[in-house]
Amino acid sequence: MTRRLFIVVMSAVAALAITGVVASAAPDRTSNNVVAKLHVQARIPIGRFAGGIVGAEGSVWAVAIYPKNEIVQINPGTNRVVARLALGGTPSPAEVAWITYGDGSLWVSRKDAGEVDRVSLSPLKVVDRVKLESPFDVAVAGNSVFVPQFDPYQWSTIDTSTNKTTDSQPATGPTSAVFDNGAIWMLAHRAQTLLRIDPTTDTVTEKIPVKTGGSVPERVAAGFGSIWATDPRSGSIARIDENTGKQLVEIVLPTVPLLNPYPIATGGGSVWVSADHGVGRIDPTTNQVTGTLRLAFDNKACGPGADNICTNGITYANDSVWVTDFYKRQVLRISPR
Repeated sequence: MTRRLFIVVMSAVAALAITGVVASAAPDRTSNNVVAKLHVQARIPIGRFAGGIVGAEGSVWAVAIYPKNEIVQINPGTNRVVARLALGGTPSPAEVAWITYGDGSLWVSRKDAGEVDRVSLSPLKVVDRVKLESPFDVAVAGNSVFVPQFDPYQWSTIDTSTNKTTDSQPATGPTSAVFDNGAIWMLAHRAQTLLRIDPTTDTVTEKIPVKTGGSVPERVAAGFGSIWATDPRSGSIARIDENTGKQLVEIVLPTVPLLNPYPIATGGGSVWVSADHGVGRIDPTTNQVTGTLRLAFDNKACGPGADNICTNGITYANDSVWVTDFYKRQVLRISPR
């Protein structure tokens, strides 16, 4: 998946190679934080390059993008693939594909295919395909699905009762969205702005500047009263308070192993981020990295020298962290402790 909007080469931040916290300015170099080593519980081969991943209804679901477009269902009880659903279309390792769950269905956005797929779980099948230009993510709020569309600089709303698009609004290069605290939070990547959207009226109620060293915030997650936005160029995460609409901090990640952070998730009392060469755990009470998992890649298929992220998706489900490992064509199950 996930073709980068910006190919990232770290400079000053890479030289620092620190784990610190930035109060919108300079990083804190005084931290003596102890970083633990995270452990892989299971490596689940799926035989595909995969993108987004989500936990829902007792299973873990990953979107495969090459050499086949399909949904892969994993049973957390056995750590095995138990079902696959073909999505159709032309497979490509550069496809941008994300997945979420809401209103009793899986929702899959596929940028190059130009569609959002609605998938029922029982039986496992595609029940509808909503055609949209450049869908870059998908988030569900009640009976509405919100879809950031990067290339046309807009977002659209899908009514889950009809599976039809009901509204479109302008946004400057939106790349990611999440529902939390009664609102849709959408990242207008090119404007470096977080949009707060009222899902009952489809209107933007607040525009919040996202300040990161790289000025290219890409992905968002919600948790602990905050929105967390990754910036792969600066190797950092911006934390925005949902209630005040103010950015609290910019967390600078260690470049080893968290070079080019991209997908992000919350769960189990922590924030989780994956990057080209590893996975990181952040304590939301201290904004410190408290654990990392280092993954070894040769960067031929992914990493700084290629267009693809090595770890494309991350989610928290069934008391574990789940990561799609692009290069090894597998899903990693990681212990949160």
